[in-house]
Parts: sequence; C-alpha cells; structure tokens
Amino acid sequence: MEDLDFGAQPHCPDDDVVMRDVPGGWDIAKVPPVLNRDGTFTADAMIVRRDDVREIEADDMDTLQSKVPDGWQMLSVRKI
Repeated sequence: MEDLDFGAQPHCPDDDVVMRDVPGGWDIAKVPPVLNRDGTFTADAMIVRRDDVREIEADDMDTLQSKVPDGWQMLSVRKI
C-alpha cells in the first residue's frame, strides 16, 4: 500500500483526478477527504497494487499467512 497526497484543493477530488496520478497496476483503496477550516479539501489516497495474483498452499492457516510475501494481501482462502 502507498499513499498519494493531493494537497489543498477548492473542491473534493473526484475519482478522475485521483486516477490520473495512480500508477499502472495499482487501484484506489480509499480516498478520505478532509474539509479544512479555510474551505479547501485535502485528501490522501491509499492505493494498493493489484497487477499480480499468486496461489500459495499450506497445511494450516498460520503457515499460509507466513507464506504471504511482505507488502502482499491475502484475498481469499479455500480448503481442498
């Protein structure tokens, strides 16, 4: 996960403004806008990498979680 800073703007940044700065292979996770006292908005977009998916196997959940690479997120688990 990474953060993008949009600084002070006269209006809340919409998805088009945010997506313009998101690198390829990344998606927006959330963009919580903050209304400042001076009437401007600031926003830090949290983006996550979504360009690669891998399957891993393990005998139990603890082992499975330990096999998730740093910076990666476990999306789903299925029992076979």
